[in-house]
Amino acid sequence: QSMGGTPGPVPNPEAKPHRAESTAGPARGRPGAADRWTAPSRTLELQKGEASRPPPFFRFIESCNTRTRLLLACLTVWLYFESFFCICAIITPIGVREDLMFTVFVLGNIASGKSTACRYLEFHGAMLIDLDELAKSLYVPGSDIVNALAEEFGWDILDEEGGVRRNILASRAFVSPDAVARLNSIVHPVLIEQLSLRILDPVCCTVSSPRYPFAVVEVSAPTGFEDAFGLADEILVISAPLSVRRERAIQRGMEPSDFDARSACQPDESALCNLATTVIDNAAGDNSLFEQLDSWLACHGL
Repeated sequence: QSMGGTPGPVPNPEAKPHRAESTAGPARGRPGAADRWTAPSRTLELQKGEASRPPPFFRFIESCNTRTRLLLACLTVWLYFESFFCICAIITPIGVREDLMFTVFVLGNIASGKSTACRYLEFHGAMLIDLDELAKSLYVPGSDIVNALAEEFGWDILDEEGGVRRNILASRAFVSPDAVARLNSIVHPVLIEQLSLRILDPVCCTVSSPRYPFAVVEVSAPTGFEDAFGLADEILVISAPLSVRRERAIQRGMEPSDFDARSACQPDESALCNLATTVIDNAAGDNSLFEQLDSWLACHGL
């Protein structure tokens, strides 16, 4: 004012200094901050790309020509089935076939020497199964088979404890072929089932060996038991004429009438021999029986 000029603005001491606005916009952070925000999205895109790519093996297949692909396919199939057949080749001879014992059914009419032959084979390592004894073991008091026998042949065949009086059952069951057939129809189905459990080892596909080199099944009454012959590898018949067998039985203390009644229910010698794979003649009743059995054992490698 003292110099006559135009008065200018008077600065306000309380006013805050004015800051210039940058045309570049507000600051976003330190240098490299943008990388920190955009890196995860780039990593996710990279992972998606890697996931969409096939595995190295299939990329290799895609790069091969048709002939190479065909050879690789054949190699894959061969490797798959080769391992399968190797396993089968190991299991079959060791785990299954060795568990099945060689089984022979020994047949023979009364007083033919059948039991003597079976004991001789047992002495040479066989597992002996006597069908008569096995059938008797099924006569458990109160069982279905005992009740069926009592209904068929009379309840008086049972004793006070419910067991079977075998002598009374035998006197009624062996009087005629029809009575024998009725007895067999009751006993044989259960008997065959129990025999199968003893012959056929339940262990399968395991490396094991049989406990016995072979099994011998003594069959006293083959009539009606033909359904079980499929369990046997061989049928061995001990044969002797009727007159010879009758004389032997009487010498052992059997009544002639009892022998005649029982032999009438059994097949004749020719019919019995027709069932056999091997027939051993025991008419002489001497050591020739054992000599023939030794030859049979040697022939089978037993």
